[in-house]
Amino acid sequence: MSQERWCALCLCMLVWIGASANAADPPAIRIVPADDMVAVGEIFAVDLLLENPEGLAIGGFQCFFQFERASVEAVGGEAPLAAAFPPGEGGAGFVAIGPWPGSGFPLYPQWSDGMGVEAVAALGFALPGTSSPVTGTQALLGRFRFRALAPAAAIAFQVGDLLYPVKTTLAGADGRTLETRVETQAVRIVTVARPADLACTADGTGALLTWTEPQGYDGIVVKRDGAVLAQIAAGVSTFRDEGTIVGGTYAYEVVGMVGLQRSPSARCTLSIPLPSPADVSCAIMGDRIRISWVARDTYDAVTVARGGQVIAIAAGDTLSVVDAPPPTVDPVSIEYVLVARKGERTSQPAFCQTRFASPRFIRGDTEGNGGVNIADAIRLLGHLFTAPVLGCVDSGDVDDNGALDLGDAIGILNYLFASGRPPAAPFPDPGIDLTSDTLTCAEGL
Repeated sequence: MSQERWCALCLCMLVWIGASANAADPPAIRIVPADDMVAVGEIFAVDLLLENPEGLAIGGFQCFFQFERASVEAVGGEAPLAAAFPPGEGGAGFVAIGPWPGSGFPLYPQWSDGMGVEAVAALGFALPGTSSPVTGTQALLGRFRFRALAPAAAIAFQVGDLLYPVKTTLAGADGRTLETRVETQAVRIVTVARPADLACTADGTGALLTWTEPQGYDGIVVKRDGAVLAQIAAGVSTFRDEGTIVGGTYAYEVVGMVGLQRSPSARCTLSIPLPSPADVSCAIMGDRIRISWVARDTYDAVTVARGGQVIAIAAGDTLSVVDAPPPTVDPVSIEYVLVARKGERTSQPAFCQTRFASPRFIRGDTEGNGGVNIADAIRLLGHLFTAPVLGCVDSGDVDDNGALDLGDAIGILNYLFASGRPPAAPFPDPGIDLTSDTLTCAEGL
């Protein structure tokens, strides 16, 4: 029985093609299907790739390959180099593809071995002597789209000369033919449909795969990085991979099985991120805020930022930091952002928010009772020499120099009994400390 074949033409017409030129490592035209296996009914791409190891200037290309009409049909294509072949003096440079329904491309509409036709073509040319439209070591010369019609063990988009002596080759920008290697790959067409809607998501330190079955399978095979990871029963549409490590990147495949027949692989790639700090909380402690968290991995460091500014880089085993936000009379919303780091990997940010207003106190009122008297001086001396804790340390900084010392206690006594200078603001009414220092006020009025 005769076999009907259809042909694809990729033709770059130069104004002049002269003598050939050879290279130590000649360039290649590769005819590469997007997948090595497709299911009946699927539309798949076939790329024409340029491999150009020496980076030769390419001014044109022509490629003629054949395929079996009973197994596939051409449904579309793209000309990614159209912009690289602009019109030039004395002629038009162009890239076009077709024909198929709606392509509107009239040149060479039929290529056939006499058994029926529907040709596809990609054309382009550049004027010799102009700058090369294609440079670099790799380029996509064209892309065709085909629909799989019937099962086939191997559809090879083979180079051939059916009707015309068309040589698959490249030409330099000067018009000379270049020595060209040609490489082709085959695609297999099967009847078992590919698993649909595959999604891969990070689930803690593992990977969660979900999919749907477009037809009834007898079983499912899950692969990771090309190796079989699990064989599971039909009807199951999820799988959790516990064998991943933080920061690893994994390529997954899910294959449906019907008897001994397999489907094309549904594929996804997933990177497992470093887990973010958990249970992040912001606790107000007077004029300070404590940010605490739970580590979900062994971190090298945790960066804490407020308002886009880093306020701390904590060691990996640290679980909290204390921040002194800018003083404010009216409550404001403050958000902290935490990012963990382990080696070169970083986590997604974790957040906490709180409403904050600076505590109010009276300078010199170390007792925290709303007034200043001799008991405050005694309490301050006790803090300095016998270490009783002040509820608001900042209240003892009578001269507001950022430190507590004997001079502050003397300042209270001078004010009370020698008409000395009154304490610095806030005094005599409650207020907030607008001076930046390290003194705290955990208990305000």
